[in-house]
Amino acid sequence: MDQKTGGQDFWISPLLASSLWVGLCLAVAIAGIATGVSLQLSVIAAVFAALPALLHILTGATNRGEGSEIWIVFSWIIVGLVAVLFSGAAVSPLIIMLALGPMHALSLARFRLGLEASIFAGIGFLGIAAVSVFGLPMPATESFGVLIGLAALISVLQIGVFAASAGGGIAERREQNRQIDQWINTLSDTPVLIISMDQRRRVKSWIGDLRLLPGMTSAKLAYGNMQDILVDPYSAIRNIGSGEPVVLRPEFGEELAADFLSTRDGYRLVITRPHQNAALVSPEQLAAAELAGQGYNEEAIWVASLGHELRNMLNPVGGYSDLILSEPAGPVAEPYKNFARSIKQGAEHLGLLVDDLMTAAKGRSGRLRLEPEDLDVMLEAEDAVRLLQWQAEAHSVTVNLAPNDDAELMAHLDRKSLRQILINLLSNAVKYSPMGQEVEVSVVRSGDTIEMSVRDHGEGMPAEELARLGEPFFQGENAKERPGTGLGLSIVKMLAEAMEGSVTFESVEGEGTCAIVRFPALSAQS
Repeated sequence: MDQKTGGQDFWISPLLASSLWVGLCLAVAIAGIATGVSLQLSVIAAVFAALPALLHILTGATNRGEGSEIWIVFSWIIVGLVAVLFSGAAVSPLIIMLALGPMHALSLARFRLGLEASIFAGIGFLGIAAVSVFGLPMPATESFGVLIGLAALISVLQIGVFAASAGGGIAERREQNRQIDQWINTLSDTPVLIISMDQRRRVKSWIGDLRLLPGMTSAKLAYGNMQDILVDPYSAIRNIGSGEPVVLRPEFGEELAADFLSTRDGYRLVITRPHQNAALVSPEQLAAAELAGQGYNEEAIWVASLGHELRNMLNPVGGYSDLILSEPAGPVAEPYKNFARSIKQGAEHLGLLVDDLMTAAKGRSGRLRLEPEDLDVMLEAEDAVRLLQWQAEAHSVTVNLAPNDDAELMAHLDRKSLRQILINLLSNAVKYSPMGQEVEVSVVRSGDTIEMSVRDHGEGMPAEELARLGEPFFQGENAKERPGTGLGLSIVKMLAEAMEGSVTFESVEGEGTCAIVRFPALSAQS
């Protein structure tokens, strides 16, 4: 039995829903025979009513595709129209059977097909009603006995079954949309633009960084075609797979690289920037890149792609952990719940490391994109503390955010970057705190500056190590036995400076370490 339960949700697979309908039709046939309806009529009526479900079971087992789904949905409607015609036409109690086709489409997550089926069923019923109004002879209903009433009853039950089945499809669609949003967010921060076109060379969709095409807007691209992007579309199509370069229109600049591919339903154009724009990278970075023999932008693209793939692998880990904790197959013993929680927390922690890796790559390539807005820094700190609560509990550490009712703790910052700074500092402090100790967090205003401080009561560090905090991959002696990459504090420093802020570290051996981040405060006049 293919069903899923989570909380109060109850999902049934479409194949199981069809199987239940076949069983209900068989039960109605048996009841009809038992109440005096002829054996032949009962069997014919049951087989005819069950025909769409039987077709679905047969084709569903062989995965025939969307075409078969359309025919199955419309076979439900034909069965419903015939049932209405033979049971009283416009006044038939079996009019409810016309809803089975659209509901079957919804159980398959085919929402547009469900709407089309509803329209078709409505038109068919209006035709039958028109025939009955003109006084044309209708089939007699007396010989059906209790079959009509029982058919109406099981139709009501089946609509409920299809509704339960549709819940699973809707949940899967939401999850797919969530993953698509994550993919879009990843690509929107990466210097890559992917444009899909149909066989007639018109733009179907695009995803990525539209800033690669100066002067092109999303509205223009949505209604554009290949001629708006390429100098010679026909040559590009002829040269697919030949290795010949694809030439973009001159207004987009000469520093872009493009790959042109043929797909099953059209074409795909992938645009990247092979050499980093010098305006975004300092001369020292360019010189270092030349000495290393590599371009920062290619590195950033590679790391972003790697991060995306890692994210794809981490999402199912967290999802299946949640599934275990929701106990879909029955009660789960508490030790196994703890295992699932540990897996989920580990996946979340690895996700934070992936974010650090991608941020470091974007910062080095000069492609770090900030979207500053007016933020209440205290509220952001409260959110970060809640997010890291599981890590603190796992280390038996208490995180205490000092209350502050000051209404002027506002700053013009990038929300994602501020969140990343707070998470890195809190994670670091929790990691280096002894069991039973407290991590102290505060947000205060000092003149024209907002100060955030995160203090632990760990081992502390000597002055020579303190001076190196914030260097990429640097870890002090007390970090050798602890997991980590040494990227966290360097990312804190990079993000703070990118938002016109600063970071300082204070430490006393045997007493602990304090990180202080300062940002320009938003003036009351702003």
